[in-house]
Amino acid sequence: MVARVSRSKALEMLDVLNGFYSLRRLEVLLGIPYQVLWRYINLLNVPEGRTAEKIVETVNRLRLLEKAAEEAYVKFEGDVYRLARHPGFIKLCSLLIEGAVGELGVNYVYSASSEALPLASAVAVRLEAEVCPTTCYVRCEGKGVVTVHYVSRAHREVRFLTVPKSCLQSERKAIVVDIVVDDLDKLSALKTLMAKFKVKPLALAALQTQHSVLELEKLELGEVKILYPRNMKF
Repeated sequence: MVARVSRSKALEMLDVLNGFYSLRRLEVLLGIPYQVLWRYINLLNVPEGRTAEKIVETVNRLRLLEKAAEEAYVKFEGDVYRLARHPGFIKLCSLLIEGAVGELGVNYVYSASSEALPLASAVAVRLEAEVCPTTCYVRCEGKGVVTVHYVSRAHREVRFLTVPKSCLQSERKAIVVDIVVDDLDKLSALKTLMAKFKVKPLALAALQTQHSVLELEKLELGEVKILYPRNMKF
């Protein structure tokens, strides 16, 4: 079972990295001939157990996924919203988030904004969890949703947060995914809603934040994972 998991993970990593690195560069980084990597990526061959373990270990040790994300940031000139629409980056980022929370038994993946929904959906698929969209602009009525209002200091107006009832079952575990954290009051309202229905928050993952990590930690949404620091240059 361990060998099969390693092989699957190795193939996933190679597929994602091939979207950012040439086979020649991967050959140097991984110490595997590019012809062999090409056959792995195109599923013409499957790496043996030890080779798969070597690929996974090397990718993690050299932080190749994180470095690919950094290079993507530079390539897209820091436009994280455009990045979040790129299919290769969505696969990359969802793999990183899975690596951080995959062993925690996540039941729900909340999308904190409409822009984050593609990424949240990809993460939910990897974690075999339910994707939970939220809306924040208008009040939604219906038997299948729960709506709360909050005062957004960032936007200087009253906003509404709507979550499907199916995403608020008690004793479940959830993570929150966003592109840019720009409204602490929205996340606070979501945390209050989760507490009311006894949903346990495990992590907050985002590409960027307009607030300090300390401020985000005070929301008590679990471990904070921010991919790109606020001072990162491109």
